[in-house]
Amino acid sequence: KNIAIIGGGIGIFPLYELAKQAKESGVNVNTYLGFRNKDLVTLEKEFEAVSEKLTITTDDGSYKEKGFAINYL
Repeated sequence: KNIAIIGGGIGIFPLYELAKQAKESGVNVNTYLGFRNKDLVTLEKEFEAVSEKLTITTDDGSYKEKGFAINYL
């Protein structure tokens, strides 16, 4: 009953629908999202609403964690 969703950039849009449907089905969602920099962070509040845990990374460390999302799984 737990899933991890990992993605970044424009690839996060379909992952939001997946996370939303999983939460509605009673699954615990842990989300790891990566972006190039702070200016490109998207859908943060939406993912917060459907995730038990949300980790956001930026390549340059300008927002939240520095590095790639997969490294925080």
